[in-house]
Amino acid sequence: MINDILPDSGSVADADAAIATVGFEFITFDLLCMPEPIDVGTPFEPVVFDASSDNYCYTDDVAVNTFVILLGFAEGDVIEVSGAAATDY
Repeated sequence: MINDILPDSGSVADADAAIATVGFEFITFDLLCMPEPIDVGTPFEPVVFDASSDNYCYTDDVAVNTFVILLGFAEGDVIEVSGAAATDY
């Protein structure tokens, strides 16, 4: 599934490219719901999160590596970033 939304490189260079790839604004700096941390996993064993059943607010600390697969991520789901400002993206 990740290959369906990411470019061939498997990553994006900045927030604008990520938003363009996903198709909607999904990064927030103001948490609006119960947090679900995604600073988990390893490059060889990513942790799978399934957001298809509800709207989710994932939290991501820029100081911690994040290796996850987000399934069902759609409009209404967000990623709250901590340890950075909007100008860092």
